[in-house]
Amino acid sequence: MSMRRPRHNMGRIDWIGAEAIGVPGQRTFRVLVQSQAGAAQLWMEKEQLQQLAEAIARMVVEIDTERGSEVRNTPVLAENPKPPDFPSNPAIEVRVSTLGLRYDPQRDLIALEAFDIEASEGEVPAFRCLATRRQMETLQANSLDVVSSGRPRCPFCHAPLPSPGMPHFCPPTNGHQKLSPDEE
Repeated sequence: MSMRRPRHNMGRIDWIGAEAIGVPGQRTFRVLVQSQAGAAQLWMEKEQLQQLAEAIARMVVEIDTERGSEVRNTPVLAENPKPPDFPSNPAIEVRVSTLGLRYDPQRDLIALEAFDIEASEGEVPAFRCLATRRQMETLQANSLDVVSSGRPRCPFCHAPLPSPGMPHFCPPTNGHQKLSPDEE
């Protein structure tokens, strides 16, 4: 994580959430952020959103462990509706290459930083915001919900399955599909 000032510093946020736009197989993913400073959208790949959710979960466990607290098993709902006043075209837009998280124990806040895909190595982050643990746990649950709502995955190779009626060539089954009873 960079200690240098980001191009867009949202400060403490009011809301953060994830969403996918488009039909399964052709979706684009983004994290949306709103604070007193305005609104932002961070465009990323599905895998980046999945990794962000996993990193948040690990960080929360580490925070609880360092504090000597029991790891909380309280489920966080993935339901995270976008505020009605969220702009359709936020002023801040970043195409993410790398994300980072940092915890501030004095303020009990988690910083999310995003580096722009067009930035050169060593450059300052394009974006930074500060969120409460609860906001980040909600983002984590919301992100997992968004990621899992796409196309179903093959139980053998874990690749996304094509549209119904289209063949799926699965390497573990040597490209063969089990025929349904009416096809045999």
